[in-house]
Amino acid sequence: MTKAKPIIIIVVVVLLLGFGILFYVQNMDTQVVLFLDLLVWKGKLQNPASVPLLMLASFAAGLAVMGAYTLYTIFRQGSKERRSHRSYSRAAEDLDRDDDYEDYDQGF
Repeated sequence: MTKAKPIIIIVVVVLLLGFGILFYVQNMDTQVVLFLDLLVWKGKLQNPASVPLLMLASFAAGLAVMGAYTLYTIFRQGSKERRSHRSYSRAAEDLDRDDDYEDYDQGF
């Protein structure tokens, strides 16, 4: 079973690359002009762009947004963990400094 896993991964990667290359070859001559209307601001590409280039740019933008969100989540989780650790440390120090233990032990 473990020997089959790398083969499956290689097959999936080759298929994805094949579909990507096929998409590029089929659409490399297709030019589009994009318009963006946000009701407050309107934008238009100055020159027509190829579809594969636009797909690559949107994929890169998605990776950048995903990476930024992942970093934000990692740092936020780290700060929560540090805050929790500080709270635990303070509680442990308060227990160590508590004099009630000495009174309790002397009673027996």
